[in-house]
Amino acid sequence: MPEVEASKAKRHSKPEYRARVSTADPEARVMKMPNGGSNPVFNVQLASDPDSRAIVGVSVSNSGADAPFSEPMRQQVEQRTGRKVSEHLIDGGYAILDAIDSAAAEK
Repeated sequence: MPEVEASKAKRHSKPEYRARVSTADPEARVMKMPNGGSNPVFNVQLASDPDSRAIVGVSVSNSGADAPFSEPMRQQVEQRTGRKVSEHLIDGGYAILDAIDSAAAEK
């Protein structure tokens, strides 16, 4: 808590900005949820094989963005399976042109 308070004090001079931390997990990040509220959470990414429905890749972070995880997830899947990923079906939050170009170049 002292580290968070010090960091918060540097960014906000107003006293109404009180520092908060998760009592369950200090590394969790407060993110907006679909119900409109905010909770301390982690961002979990899964990759699965559409034929067998087996999970072949897992990533957990406290980042609020999905986009930076497309390329590392593809590399993780290729390392775990020993095969090149030939087709990607990804959520719109993952779509980064650089990652798409990189995947196409390695095909």
